[in-house]
Amino acid sequence: MQKPRSGGSDDSCIPKTPRYPTGSETYIALTIMLIEGREYRVVIATDAGRDAMQWECYLVDDNNEKLVFEIVRFDGRKEWSFLQHVEAVPLSVVEYAVQHARADLGPFFNG
Repeated sequence: MQKPRSGGSDDSCIPKTPRYPTGSETYIALTIMLIEGREYRVVIATDAGRDAMQWECYLVDDNNEKLVFEIVRFDGRKEWSFLQHVEAVPLSVVEYAVQHARADLGPFFNG
């Protein structure tokens, strides 16, 4: 597995201390990963409608991007979920995501 491309050290464009939005604010951070020769883009965003924060993984193919899966932290339910949007996901991508999503999204928000 290769490290993310981010113009610096591993995960340098994802804040080490995530900012947790209040109200209807949305925070998005990006990083590009190259795993098994394919490019993936990670977006971290909040969703006030779901009372959640998600780590979204997109497959980048030429100029197109396809949502592959989301790891979602549902704050109201105090629950983590894996929502898959394609038939198959390489295990190395899932392993990377699980390792990073909890750290990047942080603990449940009690707001």
